[in-house]
Amino acid sequence: MTSSPVERIELEKGRAVCFITGSVARAAEAVVCSVPFQSVSKIIDLADIDGGLAEYAARVEPTAGISIDIGLGKSVTKMSGVVLCRKPPVLGCFTSNVEPAVAPKGSSLQPSLN
Repeated sequence: MTSSPVERIELEKGRAVCFITGSVARAAEAVVCSVPFQSVSKIIDLADIDGGLAEYAARVEPTAGISIDIGLGKSVTKMSGVVLCRKPPVLGCFTSNVEPAVAPKGSSLQPSLN
């Protein structure tokens, strides 16, 4: 089931066993739920999960960011690794220099012109 509003996820021994949607409980071997972490305590009893997740969830602050992917026809730098700045906060990388399976060494990602 996809795109279903979930009212609650039931756990047994720290594992999701069913979810409740539309007031109907549905058993499941696996549950994938995509909610903001700050909202997870509304649908899961965090006390049922080991490892202090409830305490951690209480300390998490919401964040937001912007992701921009730019496709270029040639490599623009010899830099490798991650680019990180504190002010303004920036995190980025030149993909072709990090992962040769994505773009061969010396190349950059290039958009399709189809």
